[in-house]
Amino acid sequence: MLKTLKNQLKNVDFVLYKRKMYILMEISRNNHYVPIWYQKRFMLKEQTSYFCLDKKSGYCFIPGRSCVKKEEILHKGPSCFFCQKDLYTTRSLFTGEENDEIEKYLFGKIDIEGRLAFEALMSEDWMSEANERYSHLFEYIDAQLLRTPRGIFWIKKSSNAKSQNELMLYMQAIRLAHCVTWIESAKEIVSAEKSETKFIVSDNPVALYNPKYHPNRDWHQYERADGIPIFHKGTRTLFPIDMNHCLILYNPEYTQNPTLKIALENRTNSRLYDNIIHRTDDINKTKLLSEKEVLQINLLLKNNAERYISASREEWLYPERIVNPSWISFNKLLLPKYPRFPGEMYTFGKDGKLSYTQDGFGRKPSNLAEWEEKAKEAQRIHENIEKALENERKRKKSEM
Repeated sequence: MLKTLKNQLKNVDFVLYKRKMYILMEISRNNHYVPIWYQKRFMLKEQTSYFCLDKKSGYCFIPGRSCVKKEEILHKGPSCFFCQKDLYTTRSLFTGEENDEIEKYLFGKIDIEGRLAFEALMSEDWMSEANERYSHLFEYIDAQLLRTPRGIFWIKKSSNAKSQNELMLYMQAIRLAHCVTWIESAKEIVSAEKSETKFIVSDNPVALYNPKYHPNRDWHQYERADGIPIFHKGTRTLFPIDMNHCLILYNPEYTQNPTLKIALENRTNSRLYDNIIHRTDDINKTKLLSEKEVLQINLLLKNNAERYISASREEWLYPERIVNPSWISFNKLLLPKYPRFPGEMYTFGKDGKLSYTQDGFGRKPSNLAEWEEKAKEAQRIHENIEKALENERKRKKSEM
């Protein structure tokens, strides 16, 4: 699987540099904002179609006929769901012709790299496999947040874009804006393998939870530039990886004090972009959810959906028939099994001197005095490490 995807990625790179190839000139107008390959991760192996629920189903008027009820549940293949005509279509500035460069060249590469990252993350040797794909995982999640109709709507409101071309340019300009926040988060992949019910997928796969912010009641906040509260202390990000696994990203600061009082405060050192050092082996994958907990997360995913949700089983589309917790009660459910707070990080050069440092919030020394203080502290740490290694060598030598 990984080999096949790597070959596809090479083909995409080829496309990026050989864009005049006529074989690629066919325009794609039906843009999938939730990729087909991602939808298939929520289908059973033998399935070629699955169930999709329209949350806004109701009655509609057809000329020449009376009011009829719109179909609430569809049972079709993933190519029929989570798509919209010309969502990313732009026009050439020179000829005025429509093109699908955003769909083909931007999201095409992001999708393949994201898929590779998922496969690596869920492999048995994930700590080594996911190392080189780690940043691609968060790049994909960031793109998935922005590429949906809700994300495009938010970008349009924030940018006041006057045209589709301008809107797509602005979308590309703010790409990766959330990656630093997510990479610095406490990360956990929860499992539904012991549950009869599995995770669902929605038209907004990147779900946000904050106990002080309800996605339905507070929808108007999406019309403001600060509407998506990713940078608030109490906000968690949920992203189902497949029908058995869901990635949850927590603010480490909030896991130490998960109170409603600070849920809407901004994270310490909240920022959009930065160069940081981070670990790629700090994802906890040991938390098994009960049937009730899976249903509760599905209910949260359903609440976060704008209109559509899909699942392999029709009954999974209605978690509220079995569980109906209050919105605030999710605050206790969405806490990591092993809360952690990142400490200070140091890197040393070959000469043993400090070359880089940051604290648990990603803050770096802001002046020479702070750097010199950190250098002294780092030197002490380096000397202690050398002493410990020397003592270990002596111990092993004495045992021979």
